[in-house]
Amino acid sequence: MAFHIIHSLATKDPGIRNDYLLNINEKIILKYIKRAKKENFEVILDVQLGVKTAYEAVKPLLKYLKYDNVHIAIDPEFKIPTHRRYPPEKYLGHIFAKDLNKAQKRISNYLKKYKLKNKRKVIVHMFHPRMLRNKHKVEIFKNIQLVYNIDGHGRNKMKIRIYNEIYSKDISEKIISGFKIFYRNDQKPLMTPKQILGMSQIGKTKILIKPYYINYH
Repeated sequence: MAFHIIHSLATKDPGIRNDYLLNINEKIILKYIKRAKKENFEVILDVQLGVKTAYEAVKPLLKYLKYDNVHIAIDPEFKIPTHRRYPPEKYLGHIFAKDLNKAQKRISNYLKKYKLKNKRKVIVHMFHPRMLRNKHKVEIFKNIQLVYNIDGHGRNKMKIRIYNEIYSKDISEKIISGFKIFYRNDQKPLMTPKQILGMSQIGKTKILIKPYYINYH
């Protein structure tokens, strides 16, 4: 079980820092982390990028990695280009493999520097292949478990098709997967646990590789 918390929320207003992000107060984050520790929960801190690169966005989260139940998620959907001609969500954002590699390296180096031995998960959200580009160039780090979280909402068969297209057998040898369910936005009836795990079909469609990380919103 895990708390998945959006630490840096993308907004249409640039805000006082001119980065289109609204951050959660550190006291609130620590409250979740400490409670999660008592309950044997994990904590996933999510960044929605705005004008920041993935490398820049993970920097304020590094200090929380001293708690061994904390992991990091990166959401390219709300990334906006450096020209800032439009706010987050107007167009679908994306990052490149090199951006993800730099962010992973920063996390990996922090773990090494402070001798934090627990392997951490870095979750990348996507519901379209182009949200993370040049996937074949993504690097694997020994102290990081990379997760591709397929987090689109809508029709169940479409969600499964997108998951199977993005999360292939080749990728599964190095990277684990996630699948997201939206209580309000997904087609009803919601997919059952067996359908999410690929143990039963929806019509003639089924998930081909069982997801590791299953998240409900």
